[in-house]
Amino acid sequence: MYTRIADSLTAVYDKVPSSVIDLSAEQTHYIVAPYFLNKKGGMMEISGGKGIGQLMMIDHGGRSRHVDALDEDVVRIIDHLTKARVDFTRLTDSVSYTADQLDENKGKELITNLIAPSKRAMHLRVIETLEEDFFVTPDANDDKTPWSLKYWVVKAPAGTTEGGYTNGTGYPTGFTDVAGLSLTKVPQYRNYNDLYTSLTKEDAILKMKRAHRRTNWRSPRPQAGFKGDSSERRILLSNETVCEGFEVLAEGQNENLGQDLASMHSGRRIPGLGVNNETGEVVFKKHPLIHAPLLDDDTSNPIYGLDMEYIKAATCKGTNMKMGAFVNLAAGKQHNVYSANFDHKYQYICFNRRPQWVISS
Repeated sequence: MYTRIADSLTAVYDKVPSSVIDLSAEQTHYIVAPYFLNKKGGMMEISGGKGIGQLMMIDHGGRSRHVDALDEDVVRIIDHLTKARVDFTRLTDSVSYTADQLDENKGKELITNLIAPSKRAMHLRVIETLEEDFFVTPDANDDKTPWSLKYWVVKAPAGTTEGGYTNGTGYPTGFTDVAGLSLTKVPQYRNYNDLYTSLTKEDAILKMKRAHRRTNWRSPRPQAGFKGDSSERRILLSNETVCEGFEVLAEGQNENLGQDLASMHSGRRIPGLGVNNETGEVVFKKHPLIHAPLLDDDTSNPIYGLDMEYIKAATCKGTNMKMGAFVNLAAGKQHNVYSANFDHKYQYICFNRRPQWVISS
């Protein structure tokens, strides 16, 4: 009987009936779920292993030599490469039912009403966790939580007077390396940052223009790994304060608004995030400024300029959003309980920090 019930739970159609209205979402919209859980977006599936490594060329050896016809050769063997590495983290959850619950819900529709909403609730918990993980302030003493946006793209410290790559240590607070690399030995592995005072063209927007220009890296010798023009891969993320401030600026400079009181639509495709045609984001150099609700409590009002080619959610094949079968927990002395476990092995990574920038107040 136990096996028959467990098999029925595993096989039940996972669809919440239309009569159930879902009011459980905590954000108006999500950045992580549409992009980082999509194999056509920011998901990168790894075949296995404890972590993810990335080789980088950090030195081309300086300059070539000008010589006479009979000058002797100077032979140099240079170690051009280094390796960054991060470990996977693990996320788990489960969904459980008691035999009494199943006995009280007979028939196809009733058992679907019971099982499907619980499965959906578990997946929504996973999404909420992944979303928070991406925006949380990193803790050097916590190796169970994945490295977040604020780990990879570090703000400028107080007192910064000019935007650049050398403002502060380049490390997140409390850390002495990034992905195992010393920024003293590999200074190229820094992101660009700057400070602004006000949301004006003369201040914040000027700093954004500089950041955009100074991080638009293009290799003179294209090859795999050097993607060239990044204009179609960039997005900007910020909080509601910044988004509203820029909307006011944008509407103030538009002399042909007509009767539309919220006309700042970009009308272009956001990489991995769908078509931006109804939420009214302001556009900066054709890149949409996207509201990230989990940045709303950040009083530094950061504006992140991200090249999404290099920001991924690496997952481990075989433990990528894996939902196990339902089993009876009689061996655990809970013979009336049936449970299925969910496991996800992943890490947020940004192995190229140079195209990434952030300005903050």
